Amino acid sequence: MIRRATALSFLLVGLLAIVQAAPAQEVALPGVAVAGTIGALSVSPEFDSREWGISYEGAIRYTWPSGFQLQAGVSYSLVDPEEVQGIPVPSSIKEKREVLNVFVDPRLVLNMGESSFAPYVGARVGYLHHSYNLPGSVSPPVLPATINGSGWIIAGNIGLLVRLSHSLAVEVNGQFGVAPLGDIKVDDGNVEDTIADSGTSTFTGAIRAGLSYTIIPGS
Repeated sequence: MIRRATALSFLLVGLLAIVQAAPAQEVALPGVAVAGTIGALSVSPEFDSREWGISYEGAIRYTWPSGFQLQAGVSYSLVDPEEVQGIPVPSSIKEKREVLNVFVDPRLVLNMGESSFAPYVGARVGYLHHSYNLPGSVSPPVLPATINGSGWIIAGNIGLLVRLSHSLAVEVNGQFGVAPLGDIKVDDGNVEDTIADSGTSTFTGAIRAGLSYTIIPGS
């Protein structure tokens, strides 16, 4: 999954080599824009675990003439758990862990001049909810249950905007930070129990690529 997301990022960057430069203008046009990206996310609710999977993200942002951006959005990810609460997940089970994140990103575009390229730096604060439908099994004996929890993502962002036209731009970015997650809850359909001291504060990272379009240019 991560290989496909990484390949997509390189493909989008490679396409830029055949796009003719538009007339000189600001890369990040001031005003209201919508953005959508696809990539790979790592977030691991279990201790000593690393989970990667595909991530989809949609956002709306406002860009000021100074280059400051404020962005809010939602991401939805499907990651592959290697184990859930100490129980190894067999490769034959295709169930994915669902991760929903609502976030706010303050960002600063470092070049608002007349150019086709502009790097940016920023941060992310988001509220996250993860859920996994654990299938039942005979060996080891496991009852089917839903395992879920909530927490936060606190991360830094670094990226590159590449203008394709007056209002359209390609965006490639990376995200690195921590995800302080609360205790995990297990619901077998009858009783929901909270597993004490099961919360984690683990590394989270992502690579994404996509497009942004300015729908309401600023004055």
